[in-house]
Amino acid sequence: MNIQRLQVFWENINSFITYIAERNILNISLFSMDCLAIISLFALNQYFTSTNKNVSLSTDEININNALKWTAENWQDTLLNPYKVIANINVADDINLNVVFCLNKILQNCYSCFSSKGWASFIEISHILIKKDDDVNLFENGKINIIT
Repeated sequence: MNIQRLQVFWENINSFITYIAERNILNISLFSMDCLAIISLFALNQYFTSTNKNVSLSTDEININNALKWTAENWQDTLLNPYKVIANINVADDINLNVVFCLNKILQNCYSCFSSKGWASFIEISHILIKKDDDVNLFENGKINIIT
């Protein structure tokens, strides 16, 4: 994947995956979120190891508002935004669980790539998922509730 082109198509990916999750189309949603996780992993690794941390495109290719989302300070928040959007909408428990699995993949493989802004986004998404009133409540009174 050409990391410099990610800025061009990211909004389309974000909109498409959010649309599928909102419709609670389970199999397609799970597959699309797995694909999103793979793209996110690749982008985090490539961007982090790149010597040019502030990848930018000419304003002919993208608009100014989109360029501001991909600055060195904001790019991790932008990359994790689809997970935040899906966590905030009312979707099936399986889709919420897949968000957790995707974030787990990202955390296991790219924890060292996160800046303070990336960690803040990651924690915010986790907090949103924990606050949801799902049938399976893993946390009670700040402690993990082991369900057997």
